[in-house]
Amino acid sequence: MEVVLAFIIIVLIGVWAVWVVKGNQQRPINNERFIGYINRYDEDGEPYQAEIWEVSEDEE
Repeated sequence: MEVVLAFIIIVLIGVWAVWVVKGNQQRPINNERFIGYINRYDEDGEPYQAEIWEVSEDEE
C-alpha cells in the first residue's frame, strides 16, 4: 500500500513540475520573435537576465 501511495505522489509531483515549467514560458504572439537574453542590472546593482523580443508592425 505504501508503494502505491509513493508512486501516486511521485506522479503528482512530476505532473505539477511540468505544469509549472510550461506555465512560466512566454508564448509569442504572431508579430513577436524571441531574439535572446541580455544581462542587465537593477537599481541595487544586482545582475539579472532580461529577454529581448522583436515586435513587428501589424500589416493590415
